[in-house]
Parts: sequence; structure tokens; C-alpha cells
Amino acid sequence: MVYNFYLLIRQSIFLGCLLFFSSVSAQNAVTHIGLLGTENGLSQTTNAYIYQSKSFAWISSIDGLNRFDGRNNRIYKPGPASGTLHGGNIQSPFFEASNGDIWFSTDQAINVYRAESGKFEHFFIQSDRQTYVDETYRAICLEQDRFLWVHVDTLLFKFDIRRTSQQPLEPVHAIDGAQYAVQYDAQGHVIRLLSCYWGAAPGLYEYFYDSTGHLTQKNVWFDRPGNPVTALIQQIHIQADGSVWLAADCGLIEFHQGRYQIHRPKPAGGFNALIALADSMLLLGSIETGLLQFDLHRKQFQAPD
Repeated sequence: MVYNFYLLIRQSIFLGCLLFFSSVSAQNAVTHIGLLGTENGLSQTTNAYIYQSKSFAWISSIDGLNRFDGRNNRIYKPGPASGTLHGGNIQSPFFEASNGDIWFSTDQAINVYRAESGKFEHFFIQSDRQTYVDETYRAICLEQDRFLWVHVDTLLFKFDIRRTSQQPLEPVHAIDGAQYAVQYDAQGHVIRLLSCYWGAAPGLYEYFYDSTGHLTQKNVWFDRPGNPVTALIQQIHIQADGSVWLAADCGLIEFHQGRYQIHRPKPAGGFNALIALADSMLLLGSIETGLLQFDLHRKQFQAPD
């Protein structure tokens, strides 16, 4: 069987268990819903990110990296030896390069799992002023199979994964947030970046870029009482047309070109996470509402099939 996995939510919602789906393809109907926890091999149950490569599901935690093959889980933890993970708290999604290498960040460094050797390497961002060693690293995206966008301290950097020896990098600009979503143009350049503080503080931060990667505009939404709506945003999803869907404490926010609409479930409640099951369906979850699907065409909630 071919496994496809989708992470839905962190520990706080589903009582310490990782919820995932298994199906023959991402576009097919869900064939199984299961729970993966420490009792069957997971290193730890606060899990924010999952990625499926050709053979494995890579699952983050605050205590090491999990590699799940559909039956067994292997745990990678940091250690002093060469080729091991650097930092045990995974702070980003996983990004697969064309050669199969898996790039991500921990609380201490950029990490990469080399597909050919099965070993890890790590890197620190260096600027003209300092080397960032004790700061939290958050990888945001892999642009054009070459530039890893990384948030370190309060700054955004573009890290060239093809260079074996890194030269000092100049930051692109200061950046807010701790959770991100990006929009690309037809050539694979990042043209828009959205970020939020994962429910820790209100606001949605919107950055626009030209084809050369220069910042052209910054907007801040839902961040203060002076705005029509103040929202604690947990997760962000961008559709191909640029429409944005936000899992927030006030409900599901539909956001496009500065306009918004809040979709509230019954009974009322907010959402802690969302994933796109297909082009026309979102799956959302929270403690109050449990699991709900949202039909993007009909603009209505429904119970999962």
C-alpha cells in the first residue's frame, strides 16, 4: 500500500495523539483514520509538522525527528557524533529538494537529511555582524529548489542550499510571526508571504515581493482593537488563486485582497488547525468543535464523511 499522511493538529487538541490519514493518493477519499502516539513508537506527542516523501512520513516533535514507514517508526535525536541531528525541537515544515534531501530547521540550526548517505548535516546563518547559534531557526519554504527561506531572531534570510561553504548573508528584511504560508509565481519565485504567531498574539502579516525577491509592500491585519476584527490565528492556507483561509479563535476566516468573511460553526467556536483535503474541501479541528469539513464551493460546514 502507498501511504499518504496529513497532520491535522498539535497535542493540545487531540489529547497527545497524532492524527493522520492513510490513502492511496492525496486526491482520493480517506481510507483510514488512525492515531499514532508514544505507545506505538512516536518520540513525543507535541507534533506540529508532517511531510510525506516517496517512502516515509517525516514527523516533527519537540524531542527529536520521527520517520514513519506506515508500520514502524524510527526516532532521530541530537548527539555529539558527526552526521546526527542538531537540536531536538523541530521548528519548521520539511522541504524535499530534487535530489531527495530533506531540509528543515530545529530550535538551534538548519538541518538536512542527506538521502544518499542517510546522515544529517547542520548549518548556522552567518551575517557580517554575527553567527546565529542560540536563536530559534524557522525554515519557511524552499524556493526554486535552491533558496531556503529562514526566519532567525527577527530577520528573514535566504540560504543557498547548493553552496557547500556559506558566505555571510545579508537579511532580506525584518519579519514577524512563527507560522507561515507562501504564494509563488509561475516561475517558482515567492511573491507573497503570510505569517502569524500561532495563536500567541493577534495579527496576520502580509509581505509582497517582486521577481527579484525585494520586499515591495507589507500589510498587517486583525492585529489590534482599532481593526474591525482582532483574531488569534493558528494556521494559514493559501489557494492557487491567492485566496487565504485562516484557522482562528473566532472561526474560519476567508481573506482575499483585503476583504474578509468569518465563517462560524454551530455550536460556535474557533479552530486550532486546518488542512486542505482537496481543491474544494478543508478539514478543521478544535477542542470545542472536534473535526469539521468545510465545503469551499457551498461555503458551509459539515461533519467528516
